[in-house]
Amino acid sequence: MTTRDRVAWLRSMQRFILEILSWRSMRLLSYFDPEFTGPYQALLNRTTTVLSQGRPPCAPSSVPALLASFDSHYERVRTAVPADRLLEFHPGMGWEPLCEFLGVEVPEVAFPHMNSGPEAMKLEVELYWYRWSVVGRRLVRRLLFFLGIWGLFVCLGGWGSGSSRKS
Repeated sequence: MTTRDRVAWLRSMQRFILEILSWRSMRLLSYFDPEFTGPYQALLNRTTTVLSQGRPPCAPSSVPALLASFDSHYERVRTAVPADRLLEFHPGMGWEPLCEFLGVEVPEVAFPHMNSGPEAMKLEVELYWYRWSVVGRRLVRRLLFFLGIWGLFVCLGGWGSGSSRKS
């Protein structure tokens, strides 16, 4: 089980997941992008609502519940997994404890450090604008289709032709 300081975890949640949930236009994007953003937004909302024990996850009043969920997760894992089968590992510890626990050789490459907050947020922002571009292209295609149908209807003497027939 990877470990980290509970306050550092909370700050990370606030700067990343809760920040994304606070984007006001995300709800609108979810409506127009039901294939990707809709389910993604729903997953983030459900997960953070569980972690905040039903409180609005972005509200300051949810902080005690978020920290309690963090603590109870570690307690549940420690209770469920026998001590001799559980490695409590912080990535800053490097390869040695992980490899010893797994009974494998320590690699000769540096331990990878991924998922930095700013890099992850940059990817989220890029994804956000990419999904808006998908929505925009879809709306333009629908508009062009509608205009084409309307134009065909006008050409065939239907509505909007500007002439009225009198008998």
